[in-house]
Amino acid sequence: MEKRYFKRQFFSDYIAAGSPKTTPARLQHLARHWCGKVRQRVAENENTPLAVLEQLAVDSEADVRVAVATNRNCPDSVIATLAADDNIIVRHGIAQDVFAPLPLLAKLAEDDNAWVRHEAWKTLSIIKGGTGQSFNLAMQS
Repeated sequence: MEKRYFKRQFFSDYIAAGSPKTTPARLQHLARHWCGKVRQRVAENENTPLAVLEQLAVDSEADVRVAVATNRNCPDSVIATLAADDNIIVRHGIAQDVFAPLPLLAKLAEDDNAWVRHEAWKTLSIIKGGTGQSFNLAMQS
């Protein structure tokens, strides 16, 4: 019985974390959830308050930090901080985001990690329509 309740509560939290109808107070509460997948859904939710996104930007889970950086309402200053994250998964996730600020993508195109660098180049190429001039154009922005 207890296990079933636990499972039902987890799924309820997971669904609420991604719902546009969830209140800011509930999102703030869910941002401290024990499960990283729930916190990731909070970070993906476009209705998540800025203060909660800033809190999740330092989460222990890389996928949560990627979700923060790719949230359309995340400020460029937070994305810039995450673009310098020690974890290559976070930098790679930002490098894949066609909505990331062009100067950050250009910076990631020079990353020490080849996987991150390659992904940033691909994203810049997609943004610029595959012209091959992505990097130069991004640097001028």
